[in-house]
Amino acid sequence: MKIKILGINFKIKKVCRGVLDKGATIGRMNSGSGEIFLRDNLPADIELSTVIHETIHILSVNLGLDLSEEQTTALEAGIMSVIMCKENAKILTELYYHARSVK
Repeated sequence: MKIKILGINFKIKKVCRGVLDKGATIGRMNSGSGEIFLRDNLPADIELSTVIHETIHILSVNLGLDLSEEQTTALEAGIMSVIMCKENAKILTELYYHARSVK
């Protein structure tokens, strides 16, 4: 899997728990190598949340924002609340396709 962030392709790699730095860590990013590491066997919603979390870290590094872990986690929770709200699905889909059609 891969995701493009600020025009840079990042490989998303699923790894076993021991590969990540800390026992509680479920994701990690390496902006230099263009990789995001996710613990394997995560539930789909946790996997999405972790990709968003690591994406925020990448944005922070590349845009010089210097966000703390607490700020990153707060933004992750806020973004997830918008994405996962069923009432938002239609408008988010419409906005996505509208934005893609504008040249």
